[in-house]
Amino acid sequence: MVLYHGTTLDAWENIQKYDIDVFINNNRELDFGYGFYLGEREYAKDVANEKAALGNKDEHSGIPVLLEFEIDIDNIVKTIGLDKCLLFKRKSLSFAKCIFNNRYNSGSSVLFADFVIAPLADGNVNNVMRYYKEKQTIFRKWVCYFNYLKPQYFKMKQYVFKKQGLCTVKNITSVIDLIEGRMLYEQNNEDV
Repeated sequence: MVLYHGTTLDAWENIQKYDIDVFINNNRELDFGYGFYLGEREYAKDVANEKAALGNKDEHSGIPVLLEFEIDIDNIVKTIGLDKCLLFKRKSLSFAKCIFNNRYNSGSSVLFADFVIAPLADGNVNNVMRYYKEKQTIFRKWVCYFNYLKPQYFKMKQYVFKKQGLCTVKNITSVIDLIEGRMLYEQNNEDV
């Protein structure tokens, strides 16, 4: 399966030097806490463009790129075992509660999982969490749950590697500059 990670050129240069770090986003409010997030191409493009727009405007932080991965999901699940995987086939109340807990307790993962496959939460999730944090009531909590359960136009999934070494730089097959459309790197074999 081919999946993508949206980032910036300077982040890609760090990945080349130091490999992937699943803990780099440990203090951010993400759907499933710290981890290395992959998704479908269109979603990853949006993420890359958002990250580039937030960059500090130096030469490389404003350049969005896509990292393309060839991932064998079945082999990963078999290797780590189902008890270390969190799999949500659809949005459900348990999915909404899990997203809420991870975002509310950012910086400390409440998950046991090393690997997660789940639907994407709606892009409005950050605003909804801010709404809850302003005044923490049961009503506002249920507003969060309702928003997480909203159907999406595109039924995209996210794939989260929460254990160091499960997803390594050797899996990257290409890096694409989204602004210029040029191939920055293309892997022809297993070595980077």
